[in-house]
Amino acid sequence: MDQNFKALQAKVFPEVQGQSEDKANQVIREMALDELQGALDQTQQQLTEDLHVNQADISKVNFRSDVYISTHCKIIEAMRGQLDVRAMLPDGIFSINRFEKVRRPVIILDTSVINRLAEDKNADPIISGLKSVYAVRLTATNLDEICATPNGNGRAHLLDVCKGLRTGEDTQVLQPFGEIVKALIAEFERNPAYDWRSVRVSLPEYERMLAMGELISDELSRTQRVFAERQGAQFEEMFSTARPHFEDLFRSGTEMRPSSPADLVSRLRVRGGAFWSFGMELYRREGEPPPVEEKVRKFVDSCPPFHALLLAFCVAQYHRCIQQAQKAKKPAGGNDLLMAVYLPYCEEFVSDDRDQQNRLREIVSLAKLPVKVRWYREFRDSLSPIPLKHNQKPEKRR
Repeated sequence: MDQNFKALQAKVFPEVQGQSEDKANQVIREMALDELQGALDQTQQQLTEDLHVNQADISKVNFRSDVYISTHCKIIEAMRGQLDVRAMLPDGIFSINRFEKVRRPVIILDTSVINRLAEDKNADPIISGLKSVYAVRLTATNLDEICATPNGNGRAHLLDVCKGLRTGEDTQVLQPFGEIVKALIAEFERNPAYDWRSVRVSLPEYERMLAMGELISDELSRTQRVFAERQGAQFEEMFSTARPHFEDLFRSGTEMRPSSPADLVSRLRVRGGAFWSFGMELYRREGEPPPVEEKVRKFVDSCPPFHALLLAFCVAQYHRCIQQAQKAKKPAGGNDLLMAVYLPYCEEFVSDDRDQQNRLREIVSLAKLPVKVRWYREFRDSLSPIPLKHNQKPEKRR
């Protein structure tokens, strides 16, 4: 007569049952990674959700013997475990803890920096020094701007620089800033108590493109240039007709001219102010009415990337429409300003564009972000064994 296995198991002498458990545990300890997942009832689907990777990527790891130990660490951590590496020597067994994760500060480079690295004949030691200190995050903006480079050889060389900047398997390419904002809004709609850091914003397609060294065709490059030019024109059009209206207000005495971006933001952020109405329009989901101000206030408080985006538009408005014309300098471009969305995702942001640096520093100050915006020359000299002299330009590759 058939009996339930658990009922039979309960009748086994405790000492025999204990021996069986010891043997089972020993077998588990000697299992391959894929077998261990099954023994712990962890499916590949569960792991892909925890690690934010494709199921095929997990399968590759299971059947390869030359995978980074750091990759095994990530998978075992997702299984709620910890990898323990030991050396068995004649004098005893020693744990090796060098594989423990050491968090490096995250750095994002503007495309102007990638251009400088591509030109600099001393770029290799600079990149090596950078990768030894930082975890590099690239952005979709980097790769889209490189894609728009007309010269095919130039594009290929810039992509090689990006590939060289990858710091192992930890390198991410962040989505376009508009897609990041959409993802953050969607998650906030699902769960207003969410943590913005937990929202996946990487772009696996671009990461694979870099890893595989895929080339960009001339046709795709032309398409990207047209798209970038149209985006830039749309951004400038938002502000081009506004200055005369502001000047009329200031001349009439109806409004005092704000003395700085901070002064402008403080006036716009009053309840019912333009800061919140513009935020409501940016938040508005397709086919739906704009949210109420209170909801946008909560979202801004819980989402630094969205807050930085709103401040980027305020900074653009001040320097294009409000600052006295004789004091106004060449404004940073739309893409340069909207890189502000990426600031919360790094500890350091490096640019070789002075206008962009100044505007992003204003946004960092207004948003109180723990981010340092650095000039490329100063950053380069901190890493290079051959610092530049005053007014000296890096020697170009031949």
